[in-house]
Amino acid sequence: MVLCTNAVECVHCVQEILWFFVQMLLSLQHVHSKQILHRDLKTQNILLDKKKKAVKVGDFGISKVLLSKSKAYTVKLYMSAHDETVFTNCSYS
Repeated sequence: MVLCTNAVECVHCVQEILWFFVQMLLSLQHVHSKQILHRDLKTQNILLDKKKKAVKVGDFGISKVLLSKSKAYTVKLYMSAHDETVFTNCSYS
């Protein structure tokens, strides 16, 4: 990671970061307009091309196409190390 050494470089860095962020949001807006949920959005699935100044969203392996315009809900479960034993005896189909 290269750190900015002066104010002008810092402004340029911030503008570049914001440009990538806007592209990422626009790409997600496009995917959602097609009724597609990515379902695995994380930093490893955001691809940056610094030369072309382009962002691509990758790995749609577990994405889902919605059949209606209903809202989708996500539940994130948090589990500590001692909670793991609760799930080891469950059967999964």
